[in-house]
Amino acid sequence: MLTLGGIGMALASFNLTWLSFALPELRELWSLDPVQLSFSPIAAALGGIIGSAAAGHLADRSGRRGVFQISIVVSACAALLSAIAPNYGFFVLAQVGLGAGVNGMTPAATALVTEMAPAPVRGRMTALLQSSWVFGTVLASAAAFVLIPLVGWRWGMATGGLALLYVWVIRRYMPESVRHLESRGRLAEASALRERLERRWDVSIPLPIVEATPAVPFGARARLGELWSPVYRHRTGMLWALWFVQVFFYRGVWTWLPTLLVLAGHSAAAARLALLVISLAQLPATVASAFLIDRVGRKRLLVGGLAVSSGAAFAFGLVATDPILILVFGALMGALTLSTNAASLAYTPELYPTRVRATGVGMASSFGRIAAVISPAAISALLVVAGGSLVPVFAMFAAALAAGAVVVGVGGEETAGRSLEEISR
Repeated sequence: MLTLGGIGMALASFNLTWLSFALPELRELWSLDPVQLSFSPIAAALGGIIGSAAAGHLADRSGRRGVFQISIVVSACAALLSAIAPNYGFFVLAQVGLGAGVNGMTPAATALVTEMAPAPVRGRMTALLQSSWVFGTVLASAAAFVLIPLVGWRWGMATGGLALLYVWVIRRYMPESVRHLESRGRLAEASALRERLERRWDVSIPLPIVEATPAVPFGARARLGELWSPVYRHRTGMLWALWFVQVFFYRGVWTWLPTLLVLAGHSAAAARLALLVISLAQLPATVASAFLIDRVGRKRLLVGGLAVSSGAAFAFGLVATDPILILVFGALMGALTLSTNAASLAYTPELYPTRVRATGVGMASSFGRIAAVISPAAISALLVVAGGSLVPVFAMFAAALAAGAVVVGVGGEETAGRSLEEISR
């Protein structure tokens, strides 16, 4: 489940990361100013708001496996449409579909892995799922570094359409979540699937009978209402604030970083190389966090990582013109923020019961995408006000990360080592 879900997440990351490398090329191709450039990441964020919320609801209602497949198809088709865009307006519209497809994978994939993993290593498994996202970022960075000078950004972005081939693999090999089947009252299917998995892998899967979905219709409004019920409202508020901060930083920095470095005086080739080096630093960091999260705990890892990455972000703004120091502080900033992203991806689905788990992840992700709409606009505004200086931009990001550390430190609870049923009670 981890491998199948991880490959899908890597393909999603690959498609979305190409937007970062396309922006400097689009700036030259269509003579765009910073405000116009921001339309593309804003469109992807708007698509993400819709895709995350819809995928979470559908995954809880109809199943995780089907939503995962649909999300792959949407993101791959949007990548192909982006590659053939005849003008900037068409490209911006394609980003809406790209954002919807890419962000629709998160609720389905995290719910699948969370519900199949044993409690002692559940955090590790879900954090490793996030490391596959980093692998996709690294792959896209390497591909952009090689392909853009050779064949241009269009052919590079078109490679995202190859993800359509992966849908056949998912249909053939990925099972539905046993916990989801039980929660929907499909006990015969759940029992048969469990027996089939146990025979195939020669393991025992001691899954408890989870809480059943109420007999009355349990639609999107009821699921959203449960997230804000007295039992879960404190958790929901904390998680939405956490995702808002992380998406504000991640989509703002990593979508805009090549463009920001060009504005700071670096060449486009040097900016692509810098992002590749920074992306390479993220991969071992997320893997390390996956093996620490069940020992250190989710809350401690989140608070510490957000606090230190806040300092690294502020330092990056101060040294943005130095070609060596941007690699040092950029690698530190990227490693820490991706580690905390992995921790939050493990943390979020654990805090809700099975019947609303994917909805909880989807709505947190959807709310976070509001920050992805605000972040590009805030960056472009600060660049205009500060005359192109990156110091105010990264000071803003540092403040956001520090606020996230405070929110989790005050409002978070520890879930390491506890069963999903114990946490949801």
